[in-house]
Amino acid sequence: MISSERSQNGIVAFVIIASIVCSLFFASNMQYYNGSFALASMMDVTLESTVIQDLDPTNESVYPRLTFTLNFRTSSPIEGNVRLLYLEAVIYLNDDYLSLTTISRYFSSDEDQRLTPGYDKNHALSRVVDSDTDRAAIIDADSTGTWQWYVRFRYNFITFDNPLSQTWRTLYYNWTGSTTVL
Repeated sequence: MISSERSQNGIVAFVIIASIVCSLFFASNMQYYNGSFALASMMDVTLESTVIQDLDPTNESVYPRLTFTLNFRTSSPIEGNVRLLYLEAVIYLNDDYLSLTTISRYFSSDEDQRLTPGYDKNHALSRVVDSDTDRAAIIDADSTGTWQWYVRFRYNFITFDNPLSQTWRTLYYNWTGSTTVL
């Protein structure tokens, strides 16, 4: 027991103030950590467009370019620390696997990587189709007017700038039509 009442009151006041400060710090950190997981879990990815460019069936030396545009949007209102790192797609057209190397993209700029509340950006995956069989499959789809796509998109992200927290999310899209040929 402390002999002086004044010293005892000072210690009690210090403990109460320290507890309040620690509680506020703890609550702030919990909101930040919860915000990181909310940003990642509330990510909505939609396929905005599919475009084929430079399609020329009469010129065998011209290979078309295939572009998918996806919209990444999060509805989380809470701040956190999440970064998008990589996006890739594996593509089937009219039940034919397009043998081109997986279309992929690294998110290099801080603006594209860092998720924030209200994040709403379009990101394109694009590649020139460089095989004759894939070129023929695209020309066949264009000539018949049948564009049946099956695409597996995968993207990964990290939380708290820690490479060991890397998480992958896989999305499957299956649709017919809605292909723009330029």
